[in-house]
Amino acid sequence: MRIEVKTVGLPELKKKLGFLPQRVIDVTQAALYQEGELIMTEAKKECPVDTGTLRSSGYTAKPKWDGARIVVELGFGGAAAPYAVYVHERLDLRHTVGKAKYLEDPTMAALPELPARLSAAIRRELGR
Repeated sequence: MRIEVKTVGLPELKKKLGFLPQRVIDVTQAALYQEGELIMTEAKKECPVDTGTLRSSGYTAKPKWDGARIVVELGFGGAAAPYAVYVHERLDLRHTVGKAKYLEDPTMAALPELPARLSAAIRRELGR
């Protein structure tokens, strides 16, 4: 499973400035990565556990900038990839530890406040 967190407005800022300083990109990437790590921490708390393989496969990939957007990928995979999707999507399964939608739910819970937290983190780092 793959979740992308995308920034909105960087292309517009770049157009207004004529360029996008590397410092802004670096700070935004760091802030997005930190948010991804917070979401992954919650996802691992909600992840079903039988052997621990699934929970330990959770990752937050380093940010990628493609010139128009910054993407931070969160997921569960490796040897557990086929099992991860099955367990994540099956709402009818009962787990002694964890639950279905273990990545989606923390991600959706974080989204309403994400823009404000990102803005605050970026302002703090840029000294404004």
